[in-house]
Amino acid sequence: MQLARQALAIDPDCCDALVLLAERAGDPESAIPLYNRAVEGGKRQLGPNRFEKEAGHFWGIVETRPYMRARQQLALTLMERGELDEAAGHFNELLRLNPNDNQGNRYHLAQCLLNGNRLNLLDALLNDSLYKDDFAAEWAFTRALLEYRRRGDSPGVRQRLDEAQKRNRFVVPLLIGRAQMPPVSLSSFSPGGEDEAVVCVNQIAEGWHETSGAIEWLESTAAKVQRRPRQWQRARDKKRKRR
Repeated sequence: MQLARQALAIDPDCCDALVLLAERAGDPESAIPLYNRAVEGGKRQLGPNRFEKEAGHFWGIVETRPYMRARQQLALTLMERGELDEAAGHFNELLRLNPNDNQGNRYHLAQCLLNGNRLNLLDALLNDSLYKDDFAAEWAFTRALLEYRRRGDSPGVRQRLDEAQKRNRFVVPLLIGRAQMPPVSLSSFSPGGEDEAVVCVNQIAEGWHETSGAIEWLESTAAKVQRRPRQWQRARDKKRKRR
């Protein structure tokens, strides 16, 4: 903290120092002005030409990363306060600057749109040519919930849930409370594993629990859905043995 303040005495626009102070602020109301200062300071340091000429591959330029981190943290804090439209605007701009999305902003944007009931925009994001083949469990479960919100229980929606369950069979037990969440959140994970399920549920739980009937629907279909991945896995194992 002392070093951050010393850095700001030298450079009042030092993004990383402002982000560090914001992270230690203790509450969103105190943090947001500091994140805003970091974002505005980052804009001044980079200059308008960078935003025009380098949009599309911002993250590949190391000097842009303090600004990108600051803007993501601002968006996440706004999201925490329930200011979903404003947060979504920041996430959209971050994706415009860096569509390869090294920061994972599309996942946060999806939850903003879902929790704000902006279902058409969420559908467009999930089916964007850059992200539609995303294999993450979080993407698949968000897609399943979108379809449930639109159509309720139906064969097509159950198929979406089946596809999501094949991505990660540990997610549903965590969502419905049959498995216990570990006390700490994880920053990295292996696809299909329990650690990915923890990261996924930390992101998507609010949307599922706030959707009327969604958890009850999961509970009623979970046993059927969970059997299918095991059958698929047994078939895969048989093929391996033949080889």
